[in-house]
Amino acid sequence: MSVVSGTKPNKAASVVSSHRNGTLIDNSKSTAVPGSNSTLSKSRATPFNALTIPSSVTKGKILGDQEMTEEELEHLADVCRRSEMLQRKEDERIKNIREKALEKERARRGISHYDEEHCAVCSSAFIAFFNPKSMCHQCERYVCRNCIHRKVNADGVLCRSCFSEWLADDSIRK
Repeated sequence: MSVVSGTKPNKAASVVSSHRNGTLIDNSKSTAVPGSNSTLSKSRATPFNALTIPSSVTKGKILGDQEMTEEELEHLADVCRRSEMLQRKEDERIKNIREKALEKERARRGISHYDEEHCAVCSSAFIAFFNPKSMCHQCERYVCRNCIHRKVNADGVLCRSCFSEWLADDSIRK
């Protein structure tokens, strides 16, 4: 497949190449790029997905097959900056929502009074063999078998609330 950019008359092509075996190989012995000091030769293979942007004094950069003006480059950079800013805001918003949910859960735990005969999460009664109680390793409340989770690489059990909190903290760390 041959790629030629800069197909306007009286204008030299900026890149003439053929793609074989994942490398960019020059069709001629050596091709000089106008306005730059570099030449492409058969001894220097460029990776298939590489983007070569020749430098020129009077012209903008070349992206793919199209030459871009300085104005277009500034606009593209501005769009990228805005995208990064929006992504940071979205990440911060999600973090705040998660923190508020955890605060509400912690507050709910503090004002609730559970006894040793009922599950702290679902309030079901403990029955010796049918619905035994287990103590959450983190908050030390009694929970039934339906409301516990076992952490990976840990010997204790966690209630649903503590497990969700642990999972959220673990995903943030990664």
